[in-house]
Amino acid sequence: MEQFHLLDPYYEVKHRGRLTAEGAELPPLRPRTHDKFEEMRYDDRYTPLLQRAGLDVISYQVRRGLPPINPAAITALVDRWRPETHSFHLPCGEMTVTLQDTQKILGLSVRGRPVIGHCRPDGWRARVEAFLGRPLPPEAPTQRTTGVPIAWLRQSFGNCPAHADQETVAYYCRAWILHLFGCVLFPDATGDTASWMYLPCLTDWDTTGTYSWASGVLAYLYRSLCEACRRTASSSSVGGCVYLLQLWMWARLPVGRPIVDAPREWFAVGNPRHRPTFAHLWDQAKVAFSRTSRAYVQYANELDTLRPSMVNWEPYTANDALHLGVSSMCSEDEDLYLMICPLICFYAVEWHLPNRVARQFGLCQQWPVPPFDTSVELHK
Repeated sequence: MEQFHLLDPYYEVKHRGRLTAEGAELPPLRPRTHDKFEEMRYDDRYTPLLQRAGLDVISYQVRRGLPPINPAAITALVDRWRPETHSFHLPCGEMTVTLQDTQKILGLSVRGRPVIGHCRPDGWRARVEAFLGRPLPPEAPTQRTTGVPIAWLRQSFGNCPAHADQETVAYYCRAWILHLFGCVLFPDATGDTASWMYLPCLTDWDTTGTYSWASGVLAYLYRSLCEACRRTASSSSVGGCVYLLQLWMWARLPVGRPIVDAPREWFAVGNPRHRPTFAHLWDQAKVAFSRTSRAYVQYANELDTLRPSMVNWEPYTANDALHLGVSSMCSEDEDLYLMICPLICFYAVEWHLPNRVARQFGLCQQWPVPPFDTSVELHK
């Protein structure tokens, strides 16, 4: 009976979980992801700039290659997301992506300033021109003022000229970061633009490195899940860092997990930050997945039969992870993982509630968990 007190009518009336439980046949969601990411070529001259910006670890990771996304498994998981608790409600108990997972997998900093800045919709084209050193083409869509077309970024900044001066290299590196944000860390539900919202945080390299990008990415993922779990149209999609969500799912749950070859070896030379993160365990996941309704139903049934003994509650201390010489960034902010705090990414303010998933930290789970209001008003 305790569970039913958690259900807020505002979320419940259109929630995918309720509709499927009542017999509705909903289509799988379409994750907005990193398709064709390799078309934005990396240049070694970007490395010192990305180090100053605190984005060098994630850049190294995506250059190694990103695994395919499993839309059916992701959708089955999203169906079990509850905005009231910011967690997935499963038979084995509540589980969620936390700041710990975000840093262990992505290598982003938890400690730092909130991801906010002055952001006005007027004059955004001029700000993009100042940021990238060239204007958007006149034929770029004017009715959509949410961001820069990803196709234009790839066409205009896909390959930095060999003899480019330092200023030009900086513009190309900024475009590479914007592409990274739009395709991997902060993809929106459209999937075809990189938001200009982040420009105030990216204009100065050293200031960029002072932001808590881990909490920003997690806040945006939470907000995207809170929206996606109530989308039912045939063209519905899920935004946010689905890459993080999928690797979290593979690491902890035996549902949709691919068969992978042994991780590629590497030599821990030079800067310890540049060793791979725990995402390296999935470097060789190359199996294509089906987006069919049949696969979606299968994954949903597997999630509905999960037992606690089937869950990998602490994947970062498991035997197959201990031998990895991971990046020093994977443990940079361990003292902050259990914070109950708001996660902020501009308009998205979402609560981090690790006390609801204590087993993920090797702790005894308190029950019942004290109620906490995640605020319907903020979600509006």
